[in-house]
Amino acid sequence: MFKHLFAILLFVHGLLHITGFAGLFGFITLKEKSPTIVAKSYRVIAGVCWLITSLLFMWSSILFYTQWEFYWVILFHAFIFSQILIVICWPLAKYGTMINLIVLVVITVEIGSY
Repeated sequence: MFKHLFAILLFVHGLLHITGFAGLFGFITLKEKSPTIVAKSYRVIAGVCWLITSLLFMWSSILFYTQWEFYWVILFHAFIFSQILIVICWPLAKYGTMINLIVLVVITVEIGSY
């Protein structure tokens, strides 16, 4: 049961990161604009980072579900990128920290059992 729920949580969290990509590239209109990303060149870089983080979360979800032993390495990178993006875009993404805390607990347990 935990395996299914956590895999879904990771995948949905990855899908939510796509909204950051889509918002910064102008595919969707976000309710609030992040005040820290103003220059066009930074918006492109941040948008690509949101997309990469999304792919990392979805990839780690699949690897976790298929019981690949080292899924947590990719998940750790997704967690780091995600938390950095959340800090940069705090007004829009602050609630992602709660999901990242759950992810951090799982990563810590996996590292401890390794």
